[in-house]
Amino acid sequence: GYEVAPAPVTPAAPELDVPAPTCDAPSVTITFIEVEGVEYSLSADFSSTIIDGSFTAAVNSTGSVYARTIGTTCVISSGYEVAPAPGSPEAPVLTVPAPLCDATTVTITFTPDQEVEYSLNSDFSTTITDGSFTAAVNSSGTVYARTIGTTCVTSAGYEVAPAPVTPAAPVLTVPAPLCDATTVIVTFTAVDGEEYSLNSDFSTSITDGSFTADVNSSGTVYARTAGTTCVISSDFEVAPAPVTPAVPVLDVPAPACDATTVTITYTEVEGVEFSLTEDFTTLLEGGSFEADVNSNGTVYARTIGTTCVIS
Repeated sequence: GYEVAPAPVTPAAPELDVPAPTCDAPSVTITFIEVEGVEYSLSADFSSTIIDGSFTAAVNSTGSVYARTIGTTCVISSGYEVAPAPGSPEAPVLTVPAPLCDATTVTITFTPDQEVEYSLNSDFSTTITDGSFTAAVNSSGTVYARTIGTTCVTSAGYEVAPAPVTPAAPVLTVPAPLCDATTVIVTFTAVDGEEYSLNSDFSTSITDGSFTADVNSSGTVYARTAGTTCVISSDFEVAPAPVTPAVPVLDVPAPACDATTVTITYTEVEGVEFSLTEDFTTLLEGGSFEADVNSNGTVYARTIGTTCVIS
């Protein structure tokens, strides 16, 4: 007699779960459901065995999983293909300028890469175009970069310094020159944290809130916030000094016989007024006046419109 054994059975082809590679991943883990009585391999000769229903495959690769009923030559296979891994973009290199004096914002720039999108929000709800954006002074934030069509994100933080502040223009007190003065002392209230100069390049400094200026001159006081280039200025003008007149030369005649008065004369000068009283309550006119014999007195001369007096 004879007996024919049952035919060995070819297993079902394994159903492979091939995940999409994550950003920058070198490999993925492919899984399948193992069946009892079946062995699995990545080699047609089953020189190696897959256990636990999973194995690692390189990204951007292809291959096959072979399934064989144990103890037989009954083999089937399933091919797989792993996509390339999406790449994370380079973090943007941000150029953050120092704020200008009194600025409220700065413009931050970077060189955008092709196929990369940029945003100030991690959810990319807004987009930065042209590689630049405006940021408030004294602030910080983050620029996010994402490879288009992926979830591959990188970021770069930034910090904007406070803007340096321009000082208030100094309020100068310029006194009227005294009679015959050659200079005056100009004063102002110095503010802590500010430096002052009569030169726009600050090659010299004004200390203690005062400086000497020539009469009949003009100039500028520059104020700068220390450690910055924030400058403001105030102009000043010093009037000419009023001039004390020359002492009047009096011609006092000898009294005539039995005279009670004499006429004293002097040469009038234009722009000068004359008086016998120090307070100039009365004025002499015509370059002469009457004086009692056997008397004495004083003639005062004053430049008109001034307090410059001589006698």
